[in-house]
Amino acid sequence: MMLGYDIAISIIGIMISIGGIILGIGYSLSNKKLKEFGYDEIFQSVINGIIVGVLFISFIPNGIIFNSINGIMDSSSVSATCQNYMSENYAICFSYNYLIGMNPIYIHGKQFPSLLTDSKNLLIPVSVVYASVAVINSMEINLLIATINLNGIFNPILKETGLIIRATITAIIGIYVQSILLNIISVIAIPILLPIGIVLRTFYPTRKMGGAMMAIAIGLFAVFPLTYLLDANITYNFTNTMSINQNVDSFTLGLNNIKNDVINAQSKNSSTLNPIIGKISSLTKNIFSSFYNWIKKVLDVFALLIIEIFVLPIFSLIITIISIKELASILGSEISLGKFDIF
Repeated sequence: MMLGYDIAISIIGIMISIGGIILGIGYSLSNKKLKEFGYDEIFQSVINGIIVGVLFISFIPNGIIFNSINGIMDSSSVSATCQNYMSENYAICFSYNYLIGMNPIYIHGKQFPSLLTDSKNLLIPVSVVYASVAVINSMEINLLIATINLNGIFNPILKETGLIIRATITAIIGIYVQSILLNIISVIAIPILLPIGIVLRTFYPTRKMGGAMMAIAIGLFAVFPLTYLLDANITYNFTNTMSINQNVDSFTLGLNNIKNDVINAQSKNSSTLNPIIGKISSLTKNIFSSFYNWIKKVLDVFALLIIEIFVLPIFSLIITIISIKELASILGSEISLGKFDIF
């Protein structure tokens, strides 16, 4: 990063000299356009020097921006275990652990698992239920005078749990994508993008491009991770701490009872169907009743996960884009999104 500042300062000195030369030529030739261009170049070079100085003070370790971000995190009463390369920006550290950390995070002193852990805690019991129901759904009772086929009885349960499994896997992929993005931001935003933007900002032909790149670097590094802090605080009061696994045991126990009754009915070679059918019918009703109670709790957890993993990050992205556009305009550039430029 220091190399980028050194290059920018050298180029600013050169551009001030070039602007002075052009201004002198304009006066000697009494050329208004050359004089205006020389004035403008000197003025822009001075502005560039001020920007470089402000950015240097702000983004050096323990600089204004770093201290401001860490101060916001401290005042929000959140904590997480940081990796070494994320330790300077505590907002990125918290956001990464909020998404995918193996250790729990703390919000206002209360412990919460990461979104990845929550997703796995949802996926595992739902998969257990799906596998157990699939086994029962494929069984038959072969008696002397008739065959009772259970195939299709539990198709509604299989359909609902299958949808939740697929959606949860998609959510896990979304979590990994966001965590990788945060990793990339922590590595390239300030060490690479910002110095390149500073250098480009000092040249006349690439001035707007440099301003846009600087705005992107600052927005991704400072604004984007702080939006995850906002997301975490939004969901803090709505987090459902129920354990789905507690309901899986009783649910799968009922499924195992049906499976054992089917196996016993096959081995007895009985011609009396009514007791067997009645028992299986009663157990089936109990299974559907248990499933109804269990699936309501699953959907509560699942809905909150979808909001945390997809809905709130969309708002985070919108806030970041708006911030980048405003920063770009301050830095003398403009970012247009074409048809999507509605901010």
